[in-house]
Amino acid sequence: MIDFFLKKLIKVKTSALLFFLSFFNFKIVAQVNFDSEDPDYLRYYGLPNQPIIESFKDALKNPLQTYKLRIRDEYLAKKFPKISKLSKLQIVELNNTYLTHIPSEMGHLKDLFIFISKQNRISSISPEFGQLSSLTFLELYGTELDSLGYFFGNLKKLELLRVGPNYTDTLRLSDNLVKLKNLRDLQLIDCNLFRMPDWISQLQNLERLVLIRCHLDTIAAPLKNLTKLKILDLSGNNLKKIPPEIYKIPNLEFLYLRNNNLKEIPEFIIFLKKLQKLDLRGNPIDPNNLKLIQLSIPWCRVIWEPPTEQKTKSSKY
Repeated sequence: MIDFFLKKLIKVKTSALLFFLSFFNFKIVAQVNFDSEDPDYLRYYGLPNQPIIESFKDALKNPLQTYKLRIRDEYLAKKFPKISKLSKLQIVELNNTYLTHIPSEMGHLKDLFIFISKQNRISSISPEFGQLSSLTFLELYGTELDSLGYFFGNLKKLELLRVGPNYTDTLRLSDNLVKLKNLRDLQLIDCNLFRMPDWISQLQNLERLVLIRCHLDTIAAPLKNLTKLKILDLSGNNLKKIPPEIYKIPNLEFLYLRNNNLKEIPEFIIFLKKLQKLDLRGNPIDPNNLKLIQLSIPWCRVIWEPPTEQKTKSSKY
């Protein structure tokens, strides 16, 4: 019981410190560990001792006292533009609120640093969204977007971007996203990309790159420039060979290639000297080749099991 409370205390103090540092523009070098699935994250982030408002009507009654907003199963489509009145907002989570469009009024929230949308079939976002100058963590789940527009590149403080699943035939990523120089965690899951944009190789602060079930056949971008990248997850794609660029990532520690079409692993894998885990489950790899690879990289844990009809939904870190 004592250990439990100690862990909670440490987590609260750490999150308060992260907010303090980000508020005053100090550089944070720790890995992004933000998790909106944690039911208590709203207490850990933002100004301490502030209530979590769970009704849009209640928020509008005290607009200057609303810092944390979590709305679930409430129809917001018509009244959401009034969110501009909540000028002190720091955190917004919207779950199943029937939003299909993020209006221009959203751009007025200059203190907003966490925005999460779940189970909203958002199909369009106003360019003013790019005016969210404090936005640090952005998660968009269950969208119907055709693109992440040029204005996403204006989110200069963005460190975490998670999108998916996205229910359109193709998700286009603007080249302007190359301006996200502070981005450290990029996760696109169940998004029909078909190719990895070359500009991703210029995100030199990237520590984790996740492109799961994005219909990728190969990786052509020069990944050697991602000197801080530690986690790469390309599970659930159509890769028949490990792209040579992967072997040039100098500090890669975790490589997930589950449920692709890999039949062998080239000997170049030995160049990944810091690799701790290689997940090859669900690939039709020759057992002899697998044994050779396991002997070639004894410092790394290699995981493999033959393909099954039902592919695993996601990877675990």
